[in-house]
Amino acid sequence: MGGSVNRNADIPLCVGLEGALVKADLGWEAIVLAVKRNPLLLLMLPFWLASGGASRGRKTPAPAAVDAALLPYSEELLTYLRQEK
Repeated sequence: MGGSVNRNADIPLCVGLEGALVKADLGWEAIVLAVKRNPLLLLMLPFWLASGGASRGRKTPAPAAVDAALLPYSEELLTYLRQEK
């Protein structure tokens, strides 16, 4: 994360979530969580995938709230963000 850093506090620091801050695909995380809660959703999953739901970013067959504390964060980026705070 080298390079010159702008220390202007008025400029917000924006960070991408998937692939940057979190090293996971939140859509798949939500699917896994939903299937754990209701295994019958496995029967819907092939139809959702065949319809292109995953590639078009459509909502998962059964939305689930992902626990942010359990996600795999990029420690390097978190360190940088803490320094910039």
